Amino acid sequence: MKQYKLLSLLAGVSLMAFTSCDLEEMPTTSIGLDNNEEAVVNGVNVQQFENGLYSSFRATQYGVYSLVPELICDGFNESIGSGNNYGSVHRTDASFTASDQDVESIWAGYYSAITNYNIFINDEYVKEQEAELEKLMQGDNEANPDAYAIRALGVAHFFRAYTYMQLARLFAKDYDPSTAATDLCVPLVLEYNQEEKPARATVQAVYDQIKKDLEASELNLGEVGITGQVRSEAVTLDAVYALYARYCLDTHDYPMAAQYARTVVDSERYTLASKADEMKMEYTYDEGTEPIFQMAASLAENGSGTNDAYTQAGPVPDGYEAFFPKGYYLAPYYLPSFKVISLYGDKDIRLNQWFAMDHGLLLGGHPPVGPAAGLAVPVFTKYLGNPALNSSIVPNARQHVKPFMIGEMYLILAEAALQANDPTTAAQALNKLQTMRGATPTAATMENIQNEWFKETIGEGLRFSCLKRWGTGYSGRKAYIDDLVRSGADNTEKVMPADDDHWLLPIPTYERQLNDNLEQNPGY
Repeated sequence: MKQYKLLSLLAGVSLMAFTSCDLEEMPTTSIGLDNNEEAVVNGVNVQQFENGLYSSFRATQYGVYSLVPELICDGFNESIGSGNNYGSVHRTDASFTASDQDVESIWAGYYSAITNYNIFINDEYVKEQEAELEKLMQGDNEANPDAYAIRALGVAHFFRAYTYMQLARLFAKDYDPSTAATDLCVPLVLEYNQEEKPARATVQAVYDQIKKDLEASELNLGEVGITGQVRSEAVTLDAVYALYARYCLDTHDYPMAAQYARTVVDSERYTLASKADEMKMEYTYDEGTEPIFQMAASLAENGSGTNDAYTQAGPVPDGYEAFFPKGYYLAPYYLPSFKVISLYGDKDIRLNQWFAMDHGLLLGGHPPVGPAAGLAVPVFTKYLGNPALNSSIVPNARQHVKPFMIGEMYLILAEAALQANDPTTAAQALNKLQTMRGATPTAATMENIQNEWFKETIGEGLRFSCLKRWGTGYSGRKAYIDDLVRSGADNTEKVMPADDDHWLLPIPTYERQLNDNLEQNPGY
């Protein structure tokens, strides 16, 4: 049990005094240092650099980071007005190659952020504070660690663990204890070195490092007493436990995955929305009761991507006002598939709050679509945007980033408990989530839990890792209205079996040109 020895040093200081403002004060891309020869932080600017850590992390949220792993799967159909945005990813046909710009953006963005985390973790001043903390933990009352540096170090380790897990989920095979020691993952870079050309580490090595970072994060955040609170804009121990739950689920350590998920659920700090107005507060106004970690945002700046592929929008063209009574039109690149829509019951608040039928659409050269045109079409509006982050009536899809939500913890608890031969706990977790959402409770079978993952996390970018973890693949993504989407073998009829090469994204060509030690994934 943590003693929270440094809590008094942070007493009276707002948890987010240094991360809810001036987030762009530090760079979000690589910092121009010569192999750590210059000190990055000291007792004066450590808090400013912590802002930079948050900024780097937030820059790797939403946009390509969630759209690519979502659109490669079966929850959405490419609309006739997509302009081929994410088209090669969605189809995974011959046009999807190792030169794909979206995949390159993911790789470059994650490793750029890792560079910043590494610089901080390896800084001389920070290491001195680590040594002081170690002395304090061993009973040296003369030790005097900088509590702010210790907290920021916990944040840096958390972000690095998260980022390597995302890279592993996208570019490597699912963790298999029998082959993890030889399966290739991604380069494991723990120190900033511009001249290094690292080869790909194994899945085992990367996940071992993720665990080390989680242990370090838990230790450091525990020492400063940052437990958790709903919509926390800072990394807390609850966020660490949520990431631990993902880690244990990935490594198939089901008893521990259930334990970590239960720790967060049983804290009772986070409440599932059960009514329409509660869900609206959650996803429209970013004032809900479900986020374990919700990042700062303001009208003045935008430090993350947006999931606007689902809600591209524009002002109403002259002469079309009757078709667009909301004062704008939507032009989604992707529409929800009938496959996912059909899983929801009529009273499920997720169906009624995340999928809207009352918007007017303009899709390519197709005539206006919508209630006024006599054709209502479900649009995925979970990420339509927060009006407080928009100076226009036209939606911009900007929201507070929510990396961890309590709904996922119920799903992990249900899946892990079932896999750990605890069907009672699995049913309790699954049925609690279903009941709160207005869905009909079901038996806690693996199929039902998988369907609940699909419904609960739609659009969050988790579908790819789920299907890979389950080893199921998918067969078809039936459209809601055929005329509005691109059809055919690589679209509505797409089949991606569990052994398809595309469950591993390609190592980007550009990266392999710079580093000839990088081995390509099969099929590219």
